[in-house]
Amino acid sequence: MLNEELGAKVLSAAKASKALALDYAATGKWMPRERLPKLGTYQGGWPSFSPPTIGSDDGPRKLDDLFGLERDSLIPFAYNDVPELVELLNYVQDHPDIADLFQFWMPDGSLNPRQDLREVMTRIGAAGLATSVMARADALGIGSDAELTQLYEEREAALLAPSLAAELVVPLTVVDIEFEERLPISEHVWIERMQDKLQIARAPVDSLIYAVPSPLAGAAVVAVVVSGLTLENSPHQKRQMRTGFDKLPLDVVDDVCAVLRILSNAQIGYSQVLIRPAGWADDWKHDLPALEEVGRVRRYSSALDRFGWLRKRVPIPARGLDDLSGVYTRLRSAAPRVKLAAKRLSESAVEPDEPDSAVDACIGIEALVGEEHDELVHRMALRAATALAPNSNPQAIYKAVKSAYDYRSAIVHGTQPSKKKEDVPLPGGGTVPARTLARVLLSALLRSVLAPDGGWTPATLDARLLASLELRPLGETAAADGLDPS
Repeated sequence: MLNEELGAKVLSAAKASKALALDYAATGKWMPRERLPKLGTYQGGWPSFSPPTIGSDDGPRKLDDLFGLERDSLIPFAYNDVPELVELLNYVQDHPDIADLFQFWMPDGSLNPRQDLREVMTRIGAAGLATSVMARADALGIGSDAELTQLYEEREAALLAPSLAAELVVPLTVVDIEFEERLPISEHVWIERMQDKLQIARAPVDSLIYAVPSPLAGAAVVAVVVSGLTLENSPHQKRQMRTGFDKLPLDVVDDVCAVLRILSNAQIGYSQVLIRPAGWADDWKHDLPALEEVGRVRRYSSALDRFGWLRKRVPIPARGLDDLSGVYTRLRSAAPRVKLAAKRLSESAVEPDEPDSAVDACIGIEALVGEEHDELVHRMALRAATALAPNSNPQAIYKAVKSAYDYRSAIVHGTQPSKKKEDVPLPGGGTVPARTLARVLLSALLRSVLAPDGGWTPATLDARLLASLELRPLGETAAADGLDPS
């Protein structure tokens, strides 16, 4: 414990409150209930969430709601009815540094000056510290001194610890992958299948603050998790008033998404950003894991805004992700040009149906197979064909790069691309949009350069191309061409 005197009084008040609450529950009288979201499933297989019915009594009991400042028709016990709670409240009021933790803070960082409000907030906050421990223990079906102490220490850490450990949890929007519980990526990064309790804890609610539709934010079954976060908690209220995503390692999440796009060509993205406390809690909701929604962002394909949560759930096959960890590690330490190419692939995936997506993809291709002062499409096409030659037809790759750049040139020069440039013919018949072809080429090049035996550069591709010509002595070459070497 960080404050053993406070801890002893909280635990004493929690035990006394629980005894009184259980006696009341045994009478069979009306009991306050926890209002938890309902977890369901859309027809396509993605999670759906609905709020609990107002006035319904089907939720689990909520013992802490039996206590309040004053008795009324819905609150059978006042704080003053429990001597141990009164002792706790008096202790906190006598220690302004602790009482400050429960106050309303002004935007400028100062305390609200109203003394009457301070007294009320102190009583509610201090009593809530004890009754939340009591209610959490009841929800978890525990009650030993050691278990109650552990619960108190989680609440105490959130109030008094100078820093807090946490995990960043980012659900992948309308994405499923073939694995059971956890897909490791690095020591502190993995993809986790979200179980029901975590799903209910993160249930997105409608809000005018976010431009992301709640059904879309909720349509996720796996999440990227980054452990090892440290949140500054001094002063305590500054952490609670935090806004935005400052100091959160979203770049790690972006790299995981980029690798998934590279390896699967799937539509990868995210919107909801969550913090999962490690060993602390500002509060709990019944037996659900402590979880905080930091906010939502639009880092997914805009096509999903059009009822993406109704799409059929089709998992990405695991067989294509065998080297997921290796590609991620190599991307994190790759040269800037490779990181730029991966970034451009991700940007082209956000608006896949827009002409500019081809421009982003072509910039990525240039980063990989272009050079400073070298903007010749012919040379880039040769290098791309050389890089992908082991697994692809070099002539087809050469033509594909040329086609992608024909379309790109029309876009950047403000001319309307012809139908021939918009739709590139395939060798076996049919056509493919040039913007799609550009993304596929960029993904293939990234897979190649990030392969265990990859790491090529434009210069090494040129060397490989020259070596493939199998140069012979001048005399042999002239004879082969029917010339007299003399």
